[in-house]
Amino acid sequence: MFKKITLITAAAGLFLAGSLHAATLKYAGSDFLAGNAESVFKEELQKIDERLVLKGELLGTKVALEQLRKGEIDFAMIMTADRNAIPEFKDKTWRANALAYQVAYLVVPHSNPVEELSLFQLRGIFANFSENPLNSWNEISNKVTGTPRIQRIVSTENDNACGVIFQSLVFPRAGFNKDTRKTANDEDAVRAVLNTGNGIALTATPPTGQTSLKTLSISPANKKGETGTAYSPIPANIYNQDYPLSVQFLLVYPSENREKLLPVIRTVLSDPFAKALEKAALMPIPKNIRNSLKKNIDEMQK
Repeated sequence: MFKKITLITAAAGLFLAGSLHAATLKYAGSDFLAGNAESVFKEELQKIDERLVLKGELLGTKVALEQLRKGEIDFAMIMTADRNAIPEFKDKTWRANALAYQVAYLVVPHSNPVEELSLFQLRGIFANFSENPLNSWNEISNKVTGTPRIQRIVSTENDNACGVIFQSLVFPRAGFNKDTRKTANDEDAVRAVLNTGNGIALTATPPTGQTSLKTLSISPANKKGETGTAYSPIPANIYNQDYPLSVQFLLVYPSENREKLLPVIRTVLSDPFAKALEKAALMPIPKNIRNSLKKNIDEMQK
């Protein structure tokens, strides 16, 4: 079963610099950051100032946004597919810093001549209803010989949002094709692709170390006859929001509190937090970008 989520994102705190007394930071946010990532966040922030006291729960993005609007929390860590849908960003009431990305990867055997797919084609492959159902690889590429039937594989691991995000972005009004094989986790999905020459797997992590597999580039083209540049799921393309199958996790806070929140921002840019995000099947901000942002914080605090 996929977790049901709202595609937007929220959770995490406010730092009262210079206070001689314990400062309570109230936060909320996406439940997909609960667990180890939340624990590491708290630990790293405490290392910056042991007087900080964090109070909050990660119950979901929708709840966190409501609490932030009511002034009940100091900051939030939310998940969103479209930050422009949040009015407080448009009027600059709030500011946001990227935390991480949930990415959907499409994995096929290296022997498959197909190198890229569009959102329109993905809907044809994976949706139980589409304008142009696709059931064999030769319907996608004339380089494919014969009529090999597409074998659909989806990792349904409960502690990541990959499957529900993919569905929301590609076919929000439909379910998965009834012939889709669902596996317990990414490892099982990759193993299933390795065992077939015709499989395509949806996973939350890339198939690292598997030379016989590859990830497909994805085009944002979403209608029949529409074209668009296909981007591979490399960190630079994900960070620049060119790869269309990813959503952002954001640290969100009132604009006037940026200076107070510099320790919090430093925490979410730390290497330990990045490693915790990777363990949660999320892609952290690329290390070179994190280092550049941390350098800017250092300059601000001089």
